[in-house]
Amino acid sequence: MKLLILKSLLLVITIVAIQYIISLGPHYNPSNYLSIIESKYQRLNQTPPGRIIIIGGSSGAFGIDSERIERYFDRPVVNMSLHAGIKLKYLLEGVSPWVQKDDLVVLSAVLSNFESRGDQTSLMLLNAYSYLSDSMIGNDYLLWLKVKVNYIQKKINRILVQSFFQLFFETIDLNQVERVYEHRNFNEWGDIVLPAIPNRKIEIQGTLKSGDLLPYNRKLLSAFTRDLQGKGTRLVIACPPLYEPAISDLGLVHKLFGQLGEIPGLEVISQPEDYVLDESLFFDTSNHLNSKGKVIRTQQLIADLERYLSAISR
Repeated sequence: MKLLILKSLLLVITIVAIQYIISLGPHYNPSNYLSIIESKYQRLNQTPPGRIIIIGGSSGAFGIDSERIERYFDRPVVNMSLHAGIKLKYLLEGVSPWVQKDDLVVLSAVLSNFESRGDQTSLMLLNAYSYLSDSMIGNDYLLWLKVKVNYIQKKINRILVQSFFQLFFETIDLNQVERVYEHRNFNEWGDIVLPAIPNRKIEIQGTLKSGDLLPYNRKLLSAFTRDLQGKGTRLVIACPPLYEPAISDLGLVHKLFGQLGEIPGLEVISQPEDYVLDESLFFDTSNHLNSKGKVIRTQQLIADLERYLSAISR
C-alpha cells in the first residue's frame, strides 16, 4: 500500500513538473537562429493577400533580398525560408493554412530534399517549432507531442548544463561574440543580413545523387499544388544557388526539374545554368551566399518571376 502511494505521488509530481516546464514556453534566446520562425509567421499572418511567399532552406534565408523583390513587383514578400532540416512535408504544410487568393508561393529548396524523404520530424524541425504557439502547429497532434517532448528534454539539459558551468566555470557573455546565426541578423522580411565579415571555408552540402524525384515528394507537391489551385493561387519552383566547384554536370538538375515540371499545375521558372555561381560569392557553405552573391541571385530570381508573371497575365 505504501509503495502504491509512493508511486502515485511520484507520478503526480512528474506530471506537475512536466506541465510547469511546458507552461514556461520556449526559452527565447536572441542568439538563437531558429527563434526567427515566430517573426516569420507573424509577418505571414499580418500581410495582405497578393504576396510572394518564399519557402525553402537556409539558402533562401541567406541568398534572397526580399525587400528588393517587394519594391520591384509592388507586392508584399514573406521569406519563410529557414533550414534544410525542415523537410518538404512541413515546408508545404507549414504555410498552407495562411496562403490566400492571388498569393504566389515560390519553392526554392536544396535540391537533394526532392530526391529523399529524410527525417520529416527532424530535430531541427522540433527545435524550430518549439518557438511557435500551439495554434500555429495546427491539428497535427503527434507533431505537437514530439515538439513538447523535445522541448522538455532541451529544458532539462539546459538546466543541468548551466548549473554545471556556473559551479565550475566563469559565465561567458555570448552576445559579445560576433555570430552570423543569430535572430538579430534577420530583417523584417525574414532575410539574413550578413555582418561585414570575410568568407569562411566552404562546406559542400546538399548535392544531388540521382536526380530522381521521390514518389513520396511527388505526391506531396501534387496535393499541395491542387490545394493552392483551389484557393486561387499558384506554386512555382525556383532554382537555389549552385556552387560552381561542386557542379561538374547539370544533367541531374535538368533531370529533376523535368520531373518536377510534369506535375500538373506546377511550373519550374528557372534555368539551372543561371544559378551556377562562382566560389567567391558564397559565405560558408555551398548553400549560403554572401552579400554580393545575394544581389546576383535576387536579380536572376526577379527576372524569372517577371517572365513567369507576364506569361500568366496574357
